[in-house]
Amino acid sequence: MEPPLDMPETRWCRHLKEPACVVGEHRQLDLPDGVDVLLVLAALGDTCTVGCFLISSKLSSVTFSCLPFSTIALEVPRVMTGWIRECVTTPKFFISLNGGSVGFFNGTKGVRQGDPLSPYLFVIVINVLSRLLDRAAGHGVFRFHPKCHRISLTNLYFADDLLVFTKGTLDSIVGIWEILKLFCSFSGLCINPSTSELFSSGVSEAALSEILDITGIVRGKLPVRGERLGPFLMLVDSNLFNLWWGNKPAKEARVKWSVISSPKSEGGLGLKSIKVWNRACFLVLIRKILLKEGSVWVAWLYAYIIKDDSFWDIACGQNSSWTWRAVLQLRAKAASNGLPTRSRLISFGLTADGVCGLCMKENENRDHLFFKCEVSRLVWSSVSACCGENKIVLGWSDELSWACRRLKGKSLKAWVLKLAWSCCIDVIWKARNYKVFRGNLCTVVGMVDQVKEMMKFKLWGKRMYSGDTFYRDSCIAWG
Repeated sequence: MEPPLDMPETRWCRHLKEPACVVGEHRQLDLPDGVDVLLVLAALGDTCTVGCFLISSKLSSVTFSCLPFSTIALEVPRVMTGWIRECVTTPKFFISLNGGSVGFFNGTKGVRQGDPLSPYLFVIVINVLSRLLDRAAGHGVFRFHPKCHRISLTNLYFADDLLVFTKGTLDSIVGIWEILKLFCSFSGLCINPSTSELFSSGVSEAALSEILDITGIVRGKLPVRGERLGPFLMLVDSNLFNLWWGNKPAKEARVKWSVISSPKSEGGLGLKSIKVWNRACFLVLIRKILLKEGSVWVAWLYAYIIKDDSFWDIACGQNSSWTWRAVLQLRAKAASNGLPTRSRLISFGLTADGVCGLCMKENENRDHLFFKCEVSRLVWSSVSACCGENKIVLGWSDELSWACRRLKGKSLKAWVLKLAWSCCIDVIWKARNYKVFRGNLCTVVGMVDQVKEMMKFKLWGKRMYSGDTFYRDSCIAWG
């Protein structure tokens, strides 16, 4: 889960922990000092609170009677409910003595630690709490967080840590506390107030003290940069100083990081390049943003940051986080002239032939390849006609502006246009590579057929209303 990025007081800290608690078993939690997962959506000037609740280490077990009710509440099929009941109530454990099995006994505590079924059962139970909180917020038991109302976000769950977002009022806090008590009464998963923390913004000291006295929760402190990174930075500086200018007589041979991160077949250690890996992760985020799906973070971005604007046109605010600024900077690189076309390779001194691999007439660059080349222009013209867009194909900049205007929304036509645009560019670039590296020339008809096959495959898995005229026309156009 990614945190909301465009917030002035956002801090994100993640700590890898052991698996979720075991159904039917009491176990001691080995927790580090402080809060393991912290996500603060507090904007300055807003009256809001974020509660980080920790499951009690003494009562971290799920009662058997809770599982059937949880599966019914989540509308799990009856057959699967029976399977779950059998797996939890009928386990048997073998006794091994001197390397041999001497018998078995029935398990009275249900699924044991390490069982692959345990995390899934725990998620089923905790989803009931999530629905309770959502239903309570919808009925006014407590108010939404000011930065969560548009997407109806009430809670997030990470391993043993529950984060609840709410308006910073006493009524809202008491309402959440009653929901947590209700959940504890029938599930056995209770909240430990002494290890839970409350983070607030815009709440007066008197109101906050009253809230803390009633709930017994500890007031949390944000991990500010100076406290968290100061010792680390000093240690890094000292190690770098000793590495480059130390007085140690015998120095190890220093190897470039580019050599270390190269494959083993090329003499490296096979380590992944952090720079390349980080860029790939950012591209995954951009893909989720363009698809408008994939995470709560994307929904939050469209609700509070992007809104009705285009992702390609939105400006970077002064209070934007480093991650969001990096995403926007990579956005510009993705839309700019960054493809390794022959003109760019010539500028790098890597090739001498600059002729387009599709039309074999003019110099190959991005603007020519998309869509001044007569081959790519005919392909995109045919593909757009199948989408019901009888338009004159222009250059790359004009077509990109057209795409930013026309590919908005969640309608069926917008979805088909997005898919056709992506498939067409992908097929054109692959056809160019086939000609350059393998000498195989693809015809316009063959490239259009490839796009149709890709579109047909995607449309088969899409649920659509058969009476829609655009749906009928699309089925006919794409075969």
